[in-house]
Amino acid sequence: VASSTASDATEKRIEWKAIGLEAIGKGQVAALVLAGGQGTRLGFDGPKGCYDIGMPSKKTLFQILCERVDKLKQLASSNTTI
Repeated sequence: VASSTASDATEKRIEWKAIGLEAIGKGQVAALVLAGGQGTRLGFDGPKGCYDIGMPSKKTLFQILCERVDKLKQLASSNTTI
């Protein structure tokens, strides 16, 4: 019984992922980042998401997050069977 429950859960996750990616590809999903807090403990005069975390690219956390969301949208709209 436990294996069929796990199998059912896996099938549901696959189904929900497909539904979600289809909605993303159609532009029916929005992303909102609510990030609070200043970087004062980091010695930074601005939001923590804008702090230089030492990446070679010098990208901020906000920029990395936005690029990941944009890439997901591109993938979802180019192939609805991901």
